[in-house]
Amino acid sequence: MAIWGMGLMKLLFENWRVFQLKEIFDSPVDEIQKLGETENAISWGFSVDGMPYEMMISRYTGREDFKSWEVEFYHKNTTKATNYGLKTGTKVMSTVLKILEDWIEENEDNFFVLAALSEGENRTKLYNRLMKVVAKKLGKNYAVGKSGTSWLDGQTLINIGFIERKVNNLVAQSEWNAARRAIATAIQILHEEGIREGEAMDRVVGIYNKIEDAQLGPKGE
Repeated sequence: MAIWGMGLMKLLFENWRVFQLKEIFDSPVDEIQKLGETENAISWGFSVDGMPYEMMISRYTGREDFKSWEVEFYHKNTTKATNYGLKTGTKVMSTVLKILEDWIEENEDNFFVLAALSEGENRTKLYNRLMKVVAKKLGKNYAVGKSGTSWLDGQTLINIGFIERKVNNLVAQSEWNAARRAIATAIQILHEEGIREGEAMDRVVGIYNKIEDAQLGPKGE
């Protein structure tokens, strides 16, 4: 796999606080090329200041009804570290975020977990920031879960809206046991991702509590 220049990632991370969300999401490159697409993977290519980049989202595990995917991006055809300024870095990140946001919105019912494939401390930190920004941008249907407590532990995007819609449909049909099984599967997948506490887990447990409330019916009945 090609390696993104560590100098650029360090620079972006150290200066992340100076970026405005509007700037990040409003400055992608004009031309993004879809390089290939199969049932289990899709890739894109784009260039910034003459340097080609590739990005891929691919399925890596999970049941058919609870798909898990991973995302990575990198310089194309190079293993040399490169260093760019904040202007170029912002454009690269803007493009990555646009591709990621568009894919998530188009596939909101096609995944439960989206993890970042990263190696090294700086790259993991960068992906962690990306996941947090994407979750905040997309709203309450998404949350991030962390597999541990250090910066080296990756952030995973959890599609809360997906499990909520699935459970709501089962509850509407009074399929109580199937709804509980769906929650059990979701919790099992989170555990497999190393996520055992935090916002994502709390929200999934909260959906389970709604199943119990729905089956019991309004108080006083």
